[in-house]
Amino acid sequence: MNDSCRRIRLDAFIGVYVEQYLKSRDPRSWRKELGRLRRIQEYFGEVWLDDLDAAVVEGFLADLRRAGLKPATINRYHARLSSMMKRAWAWGYRTDNPLRHIERLRESRMGDRYLEADEFRMLLDACDPDLRALVVVAAYTGMRRGELMALRWQDVDLDAGCLIVRADHSKTAESRTVPLNTEVRKALQGLGPVEEGRVFPFKEFPRYRWDKVRRRIGWDQSENPRLRGWRFHDLRHDAASQLVMADVPIAKVAKILGHKELMTTQRYAHLADRSLFEAMERIARK
Repeated sequence: MNDSCRRIRLDAFIGVYVEQYLKSRDPRSWRKELGRLRRIQEYFGEVWLDDLDAAVVEGFLADLRRAGLKPATINRYHARLSSMMKRAWAWGYRTDNPLRHIERLRESRMGDRYLEADEFRMLLDACDPDLRALVVVAAYTGMRRGELMALRWQDVDLDAGCLIVRADHSKTAESRTVPLNTEVRKALQGLGPVEEGRVFPFKEFPRYRWDKVRRRIGWDQSENPRLRGWRFHDLRHDAASQLVMADVPIAKVAKILGHKELMTTQRYAHLADRSLFEAMERIARK
């Protein structure tokens, strides 16, 4: 390692990384990374940051796999370590990023998570009015749970048919405009509108109500892998899937959902094939 690098131990650098980068980069959810960072710190101990090389890091990732972690989870460790090494290089603690030479593991494709029309009606019928409105907005906009809980009337323009997700409420720390269709506008009109305050009448996500609905419709124990263990976050996957199956270009889907990387949206690309088959069926029927 280059002698011109400033030396710092990994545990000390993690503290600097959290305070100077992670908190400002991801102000709403940085705490979720602390468990991952703690595991990294415990594994490497008091090693000097510039002593980390590709072989040492690959040993750590291999141990994670032997511990039974899934490839997707291991790749999240890979991404966090890579982010740390990039900051270390930018701040003069390293001269390279050893993660550049380590390939990520191949992840199994996420199972399709979307609802057919009758399934969506079943879900809505099981909801009370306030939860129903929340589900409708989530399913048609693909907004994240935190974004929905933080949404305020000042950021909703029903006349223009759009709303604003503020940067400080977004996982990516970037604001975006979300278009509203007729169903979403109806749902929001049923809640207000008022001049200010939160749009949804919950202090926090109504976990008890949501779990009650899941038990009522039986999706927790469903034999259908597309529905089994359905989570509220899966409404975001449903929105993305429905947009792709409606032949909306991937780039536009990414913009609506607030994906920073187009690769994140590409996971839904295979669903576009479904619309091709349906198109061929229409020709046959004609």
